[in-house]
Amino acid sequence: MGRWSQLGPGLLFAGAAIGTSHLVQATRAGALYGLGLLLFVVLANVLKYPSFRAGPAYAAATGHSLLTGYRRQGSWALALIVLTQLPVHVIILAASAVTCAGLLGALGIDLPLGTPKVAALLLLLAFGLVRSGGLGGLMRLSRFFIAVLTVTTVLATLLAVPSVEWSAHALAFPTYDTGLLFFLVALLGLMPSALDLSILHSLWAVAAADRQRDFAAAIFDFKVGYVGSAALAGCFVVMGAGVMHSAAVVPEPSAVGFAKQIVGLYAATLGDGAAYLVGIAAFGVMATTLLTIVDGFPRVYSAALLIAQDREAPGEEGPTGAAGLMLLALAIALLLTLFQRFLSFIDFMTTAAFLVGPLIALLNHRVMDDPAIAPALRPNRVLRSWSALNCLALTVLAGLYLLNRLGATP
Repeated sequence: MGRWSQLGPGLLFAGAAIGTSHLVQATRAGALYGLGLLLFVVLANVLKYPSFRAGPAYAAATGHSLLTGYRRQGSWALALIVLTQLPVHVIILAASAVTCAGLLGALGIDLPLGTPKVAALLLLLAFGLVRSGGLGGLMRLSRFFIAVLTVTTVLATLLAVPSVEWSAHALAFPTYDTGLLFFLVALLGLMPSALDLSILHSLWAVAAADRQRDFAAAIFDFKVGYVGSAALAGCFVVMGAGVMHSAAVVPEPSAVGFAKQIVGLYAATLGDGAAYLVGIAAFGVMATTLLTIVDGFPRVYSAALLIAQDREAPGEEGPTGAAGLMLLALAIALLLTLFQRFLSFIDFMTTAAFLVGPLIALLNHRVMDDPAIAPALRPNRVLRSWSALNCLALTVLAGLYLLNRLGATP
């Protein structure tokens, strides 16, 4: 079976990435702007590649996670990552749970408790499942649901293509205004995912004993997950443009309402029966996303604590009680107190992730020069320049966003 039999953490990467960014944000981009933002979705995936690659590359080259690499840059780097990621992780946990709850409603399951409370229950269930399972189970779930969603999404996209306007006008960037900028930042914040997923990927790689594998196999594993998730992002944009934008369908602001529209994309192209099955697969993918981040986020804090104490943190700790319960409690509190409109909640989450992105991109750029990495395994000149361009682009866009938010003119 060769390298295909060695796929592991790359599947977890795909399972975590193909979630809110794809099902919600990419579909909204197509529904609201047609193909006008497709180039930006492609560009985001291309630009961020070196930053995401740093996770498995550093783990395979050194046997340590990126958190160790940050610590070697200085205690300030590790502390800054922990402090900036905590609120982002809480928001992502809450938003992913809400999307899962919305998909349950779209499948006809009654939610008498209301979406926020059902989302809180899903978080508790995910925590319990991850505590009793392991990486192997997560990888098997990811493999199954991603395979089903990939096949059906590609088929639905091909059927939606005739309804899409492919003219030069349709592909042109929409008329610029601050509303477009804010949506673009929210879209790119999780495209294909937040950059902190590179940290989780490195922790999973070390926990899965990826240090035992050769460097090329680890990068191949990453590329399969990355290219697959990027391709599906484009598919959701095309489906949103072909089924919703062409019919002037406005995205619903509620979680259940928007989830029903997503299932409707498949119903319009594949038929009601197939759409229901796809809805189940979509829920499965979002549930996998929820499980992967419930597993991965606590690893960041348990490992960071050990590294700060100059102790080994191989990554096997998983969702330890203290870190996991802390994140769970904060996410549930957010759901039950501050949750209002679903799409606004998602935009806030993705924007927060985007604004932290330049920091992670810069640190990932720096750690790949770690002396612990053999010279032959360090990025070549092309990758270094590519990574630097990504750092610059993310910083400029984040600065432009903040200037507009503060009421200044760029």
